[in-house]
Amino acid sequence: MRLIRGLGKVLWFELLWKVLILVLVNPLFQDVYQTYVASVGVSFNSGILSTFLSLKGAALFAVLFLAAAGLIVSGGENSPYIWARTPDGMGSWEFFDLLLEKANVVTTPGAGFGPSGEGYIRVTAFGDAQATQEAVERIVSVLG
Repeated sequence: MRLIRGLGKVLWFELLWKVLILVLVNPLFQDVYQTYVASVGVSFNSGILSTFLSLKGAALFAVLFLAAAGLIVSGGENSPYIWARTPDGMGSWEFFDLLLEKANVVTTPGAGFGPSGEGYIRVTAFGDAQATQEAVERIVSVLG
């Protein structure tokens, strides 16, 4: 129930469906893509494809686990940026400091984006997927 409560307006079955698509359809997508490349004769850097899939997976992981920890989250679908509302009315700089000190994780305070960003932090899934997973796990352990 904690996961569903933390997701806000995102429906849990929609999120689970995306996980299934990411896990189950990914090899099928690669086969379809290879068939397309063979028929059209156009080449695509497979490193770009694997980077894209890695970013999407890391972002989805971050959304799921931050929501399960009780944060209200959004984003991560069309970009690797995830916005999370700070807990208990905490200011964005205060939450930033807490995560930096206790979890050794750097986030972006929402206040840096203007007054409307206050009360939020931004987490990114750019970079190595394993590093994103470790950072999210550290954040979750602080929120524990």
